[in-house]
Amino acid sequence: MIMDYKEQLHIDSVSQTDSGKYFVYFILPNKGISYKTTFQINKSDFERCKTAMSMQDKYPMEIVGEAMGALKSARKIGL
Repeated sequence: MIMDYKEQLHIDSVSQTDSGKYFVYFILPNKGISYKTTFQINKSDFERCKTAMSMQDKYPMEIVGEAMGALKSARKIGL
């Protein structure tokens, strides 16, 4: 049985500000407690994260991670 994606590291949301900044919010569940981490990213990584987020509930997370690839522009700004 495949573990539900919400029980694994997953993308919670992606957003764009009016000033043209892009953000992705990851959730890391850990024994009933979820940790949210925020990264500022560029437009290219923003589009990849949006695509990956739409795949999360349809494919195993390994496939989603491979499709997303590395976020080269990611700069951690949250916990």
